[in-house]
Amino acid sequence: GQYRREDLEIDVRPLALRAGARFIVTPAVGLDPRERLIHLAGRPPLRYDTAAFDVGSTVAGLALPGVREHALASRPIGRFVEHVEALVARARERGRCRLVAVGAGAGGVELAFAFRARLEREGVREASVLLLESGPRVLAGYPAGTARRVEANARARGIEIRLDARVAEARASELVLADGQVLPFDALVWVTGAASLPRFLEAGVRVADDQL
Repeated sequence: GQYRREDLEIDVRPLALRAGARFIVTPAVGLDPRERLIHLAGRPPLRYDTAAFDVGSTVAGLALPGVREHALASRPIGRFVEHVEALVARARERGRCRLVAVGAGAGGVELAFAFRARLEREGVREASVLLLESGPRVLAGYPAGTARRVEANARARGIEIRLDARVAEARASELVLADGQVLPFDALVWVTGAASLPRFLEAGVRVADDQL
């Protein structure tokens, strides 16, 4: 809510033309790395010598039961941004929001703090934010001091953090953990780290081991 969507976007077409690049607006629907072809919707395929795919990623764990249906995934970011306003509007109308964010990496931490501030700014009287992490600490891979500062600031803002909490299933209004605990929610945000898009796996492109 601090910035409008248009403040966060750039018009790529004039940027590309200024750089002397062709700009084609159509979906890429297939990839053939053996023949070095990118298949396009409604256009002949493009042949390449080197290709860079800057298409972002999807979110890990969406195949868990109910997650794709009931959680708001942080990627793709365009879809996420579109749905945030509706989430906030429902919370404002009801006067309450129990928000659960799954994944305490950098993205999950940022969104937990951002939602806490936004719900407060919108005057949602009964608002709670719960941040779940399947591992033993927040911000795995970051310095321990950074994690401690996040935990201290979360406590100061009323954000609850639960570690070693693995999700087994998502339902319409509750989350089931692997230990059988059931957590009710009004909004479920899924921020569990990046995963490769299926199209690359389907095309036989080599990906990192953790993306398989």
